[in-house]
Amino acid sequence: MSTQPEETRGEGEHENEVERLRRDHARLLDELEFVYQQFLAVEGEKDVSYAQLRERNQALEARITELNKAYSELEEAEKQLIHSERLAAMGQLAASIVHELNRPLAAIAGYVELLLLRSPLSDNDRRMLTVVQQQSESMTNLVREILSFSRKQVTPFDTIDVNQLLDSVISFLGRIQKDPSIIITKQLAPGLPPIRASAQQLQQVFINLITNAFDVLAGGGILSIETSYVDHTTLATFSETLGGLSARPIADLQPLNEKYTRFIAIRFQDTGPGIPSDIVGSIFQPFFTTKEAGKGTGLGLSICRTIIERHEGNIIVESSPGAGTVFIVLLPIQSTAGGERLRE
Repeated sequence: MSTQPEETRGEGEHENEVERLRRDHARLLDELEFVYQQFLAVEGEKDVSYAQLRERNQALEARITELNKAYSELEEAEKQLIHSERLAAMGQLAASIVHELNRPLAAIAGYVELLLLRSPLSDNDRRMLTVVQQQSESMTNLVREILSFSRKQVTPFDTIDVNQLLDSVISFLGRIQKDPSIIITKQLAPGLPPIRASAQQLQQVFINLITNAFDVLAGGGILSIETSYVDHTTLATFSETLGGLSARPIADLQPLNEKYTRFIAIRFQDTGPGIPSDIVGSIFQPFFTTKEAGKGTGLGLSICRTIIERHEGNIIVESSPGAGTVFIVLLPIQSTAGGERLRE
């Protein structure tokens, strides 16, 4: 029996041991790679989970925002409905009251007419009776307008000279305006074309805007009244240049600008204290007023807006505290004889 030399046996065992260690090392590397891949997979799943959670949370927040907005719109619609019902009830009551005013106004007008026919009358008596007659006629016209609004009657239009109508209103209000510290200036553009309109309704708009200016100018100031011609070219940039608030929704203006190419602009500018920015957007709302209780109904500007809308025009207001207020009434110039009657 032959025996392997000690040196040969030692080298073989050493090689086997090295090979075994090499295999073990490779196996450990494979296991480590597997664990690392598992770790990456778990880390990836964790990232995906966070992303999904964040996405769902954002979707939930967006849904909550939509629900809050829908609730606010529903609440506002409910308030508007209640307010509309209140306005309708008050309108019916006002119409019945105005109807009862017809008889005493007719009596006042009749007796004043009889007194004016008597002679002799002193100049002072005749002047006072004339003022009473003018005021009673003004009240009678106002009663007719309120009844016309409440009954939704058709209002006849006539051919109107805006300058002439405005000049008569300025002259009348200037005579009854007792504050010498309030100065009225006017600059009426010559040669303005006539328009189809209701003289009584436009007169009411002019009176409301001028008397409102008188109220804010109590103690002194200037009211400037101007008329001008606005053609289709300048109309596009007119509102942007002024930078004011439109009484009509912007969506309503584009069809009007396409229908009419010429407008008359009547500008009322005062040097009063101006309107605070937080309330200027509410001034055309019915019953909104900044006057003391008992000194204003808050219907003046709302009625003005309604009248001008019926004339297919617009009112623009620009104001800021300390810088006065500008009201601009835009009235379309009819190119044809159409539009002679205006409906509610």
